Amino acid sequence: MSVLGLVLPLAGCLGDGTGKGVNFLSAMVPLDNPEARQARKAPRVKPTAKASRLRTLAKPGAKSGAKPGKVLTELSLAKGRVVVKGPRGYCIDGGSVEQRNSGGFALLGSCEILTSGKSGASVEPAVMTVQVQPRGLQRNLPDAATLAGVLASDKVLAREDGDGITVVHLEGGEDHGVAVGDPKYWRATIMINGHPVGLAVYGPKGSPVAGRHGRGLILGLAETLRAASPENPVPQARNAAVEKPVKSGRTAAQKGGLKKLFPKIFQ
Repeated sequence: MSVLGLVLPLAGCLGDGTGKGVNFLSAMVPLDNPEARQARKAPRVKPTAKASRLRTLAKPGAKSGAKPGKVLTELSLAKGRVVVKGPRGYCIDGGSVEQRNSGGFALLGSCEILTSGKSGASVEPAVMTVQVQPRGLQRNLPDAATLAGVLASDKVLAREDGDGITVVHLEGGEDHGVAVGDPKYWRATIMINGHPVGLAVYGPKGSPVAGRHGRGLILGLAETLRAASPENPVPQARNAAVEKPVKSGRTAAQKGGLKKLFPKIFQ
């Protein structure tokens, strides 16, 4: 069972391509936050396609065919088998999107912040990632212990196996290379139409997102993906070839309510 692809580091995904991740997460912090202002003063290199500067993003509402740099409300990956959509108040950074027939990757953040206050409800600043891997790469959803084991370098604060979803709360030895990021973060894996899908949620230092609010966000993201994606189970032939893995890891999901996903809360 290949789990590593679902939990690949986000070096270069949360920032300017250097692996330091300053631009994106600092932009997720309110403008009146002094740490965020200081982070924005840090030297920057030319942004990559995956991490274009957020202040150039356009208004939300564009669909998956929009040009990089747009703020998207919805995105189709893996030939439409997985549809990415954020919980209320969260949008997709079009400049971060990687689209492939077998999978893809996307970063999400506050619509209000991504559009410089032009659109979106006021929500907790956060960075969410969705990584969709090819069908057949993994037959079964890894349990929380397995997922935590892959992330052994970080301290496991809590873990839970739900119905069709695995969630782990972790604390890293560093703040993900982001000056304003909290070392505590959330990871989850689900399955959608045969595709393993990896989810992650990060927040600013001291943010509720680093605590139980982040759990609600990652569950909400999972549920939104389930609801947005088509109900089209993909049967796997016994000797079916595994599609070529994509660089970024992901996990898949089956539709169902939050109560079905998690009949119990963390104990």
